[in-house]
Amino acid sequence: MFVVYLAALAFTLITGLSFIFGKVALAVAHPLDLLAFRFTASFLGILSLFFFKKVHFRYTLKQILKILPLALFYPLLFFTFQTFGLEAASAIEASILSASIPIFTLLMATFFLKERASLLQIISIIASVAGVIYITLMKGASLEIRSLKGIIFILLSTLSFAGYSVLARILTKEFSSLELTTIMVVISFLCFNILVVGKLSATGEI
Repeated sequence: MFVVYLAALAFTLITGLSFIFGKVALAVAHPLDLLAFRFTASFLGILSLFFFKKVHFRYTLKQILKILPLALFYPLLFFTFQTFGLEAASAIEASILSASIPIFTLLMATFFLKERASLLQIISIIASVAGVIYITLMKGASLEIRSLKGIIFILLSTLSFAGYSVLARILTKEFSSLELTTIMVVISFLCFNILVVGKLSATGEI
């Protein structure tokens, strides 16, 4: 159980830093270029596991098609909405809005998986969201909604992640986490790089 909480903490730290690093990178790169770079790096990481023979997977077309909706929610839609949202919204705004992910996940899990949250879980979710907002504002950062488009994109990214969380709960009963991650990364690597090549070809900058 300790490892699970440690992994959740590491995920939270990485997510928080991604808002900051993403905002910095967007100052010099187009959102699609940034996404292509990110998932090329991810793809190389996955590829290294196969190169050193740490993992061995054989997927059927049926299995890939079953994982495809998961990859659509996350990383494709999640990172696309988040990256384009960060163009207009600040990292602080994005972090506050992303704190609503547990609420959306709870609602979707209740509706689609028929799961029932305990009173303690509901209180914990509300407290965590309120805590993020409180700490941010108490540090002197103000929430300035400068672009409605950016706010909408960030909210759509949180909905995408909530959808991924619910679907992943189902698919992890059939696939390992590494099997799911491999397909998700490969699909995202192909999609984002194809989009970038198309964009550069259209502008004559290939």
